[in-house]
Amino acid sequence: MLYKGPLRRTLRLLCRFKLTQLGAAAATASLPLGASAEALPPMVAAGLFALAAGSAATSGTLFFFSRRYVGELALLPGGVTRISTFDFWGARAEVELRRGALLHPPFAGLGEAERREMGRAAVIPLNFEGEERQFLLIPRFGQVVDGAALSRFLAGEQEDDGVLNKEE
Repeated sequence: MLYKGPLRRTLRLLCRFKLTQLGAAAATASLPLGASAEALPPMVAAGLFALAAGSAATSGTLFFFSRRYVGELALLPGGVTRISTFDFWGARAEVELRRGALLHPPFAGLGEAERREMGRAAVIPLNFEGEERQFLLIPRFGQVVDGAALSRFLAGEQEDDGVLNKEE
């Protein structure tokens, strides 16, 4: 384990509450479609539909972020990188990628002081070969479990026998 993202449980709970809100907003917005549609003024009906649309847009945005949020980053034996994210329902989703698949390592070519400075960034984007989404690592607020190994991983340095070593 190299890294644990901030507020993992809070984000999971937020995803689940957002689904509840989306369901309630959709049910409320469907009121004008029922038998009481004639009793509602047009502005109220439009407001209900706007509520449902806003809730759907917010749920979509939260889903977009939660699929990219790095909840945990771990290096597994056999040259595998495991990234934990969330799915639409707020459940943990594991993505396993080849260790050398990190494209444009953010720490590549940087000295130790530069790595430390970049490690204070709010967000570090991670792109992997064969993966359509960009993952978001949040080191400033997350828990770095193994800082030296995470730094080497973000520099794109390869590993031998489960231990990261600097390429020679």
